[in-house]
Parts: sequence; structure tokens; C-alpha cells
Amino acid sequence: LSVYDISREGSRTVFEDIQIGNVVIPAGDVDTSLDTLIVKAAYRYNFVADTRTAIGASLGLHTMGIDLALESPEFEVSESFRATAPLPVIGLHGEYALSERWKLLASMELFQIDLGFAQGFVGDNRLAIEHDLFGHVGWGLAINGFSLDAEIEDSPLTADLEYAYQGVLLYLRAYL
Repeated sequence: LSVYDISREGSRTVFEDIQIGNVVIPAGDVDTSLDTLIVKAAYRYNFVADTRTAIGASLGLHTMGIDLALESPEFEVSESFRATAPLPVIGLHGEYALSERWKLLASMELFQIDLGFAQGFVGDNRLAIEHDLFGHVGWGLAINGFSLDAEIEDSPLTADLEYAYQGVLLYLRAYL
């Protein structure tokens, strides 16, 4: 089980009007906020498992909540969009014990769908090093890359969403 909460805010001067539904944000100064909450749950099975190495596959659910707000203070116009997208994912993972307390881990989870009126791709990749503090508790440092590309056409809603982030994670972990 993993939970990520990523929030961003920004301001920019745009040179073209932005239309969201029936609301038009006029060209000019625009303030934005983007809050993303990702909750992932997965079952992992190891095909290879010995004292130093584990290699396996996973099947899980990747749920992403997006809360987007755009506002033009100059023209007193604002619009917001909120969506929650639960998607199944399949993945591969591996880990190698560098010592009794240190591990190197890698994982990749993917999902792609094409239903004609909607298509999408989700990819989540991680390379990490973890240290066991005691028992089943530890910490880790990882490089994480996430990509979402979704498009919906031929319905009352037409949307194209491209969202990605790459960054360093410092985390605590516990396992059974």
C-alpha cells in the first residue's frame, strides 16, 4: 500500500484564452493549483526468492484523485475540475540484498487501454535503496518517475490529460 500527496501552485501570464466547459479564462494573469492524491494497493508474488534476491510480478489498483483550479484575479473568473480515476496496473519488481540491512529495489507498473472513445496509459517506475532499522521497519531513498496520458473523445466531455513527474523520494516503510 502506498500513498502520495502532491500539491502544486503557480502563476503565469497566458497569451491565449483557456476554455474549460462553458467557462473562458481570458488571456492574462492566471493562478493555478493542482492537488494530486495517489493511493496504490498491490499484491506481489515472487517467482524467484532466495536469501539475497527476489524477482516477481504484481497486480494492483492505482487510484488517482486530481483537483485542478484556475483563476484569473484580474477578470474575477475561476473554474475548477475534480476527478478520481481508479485503474488496474500490472507490474514487475526485483530486489537485491546488498547486506543484512541494505537492499537495492526496482519496480515498474503499467496499464494501457484503448476503448475507442477513450485511451490512456499509466506508468510508474522506481529505483530505490532501503535500510532496515529494526524488525519490519525501515527507510528508503528512491528515484520515482510517473506518467499519465489519457484522452477522452466522442462524449459530452472531451479531454486530453498529460501528467508526469520525476523526483526523489525519502520515505519510511513497514511490512508484515
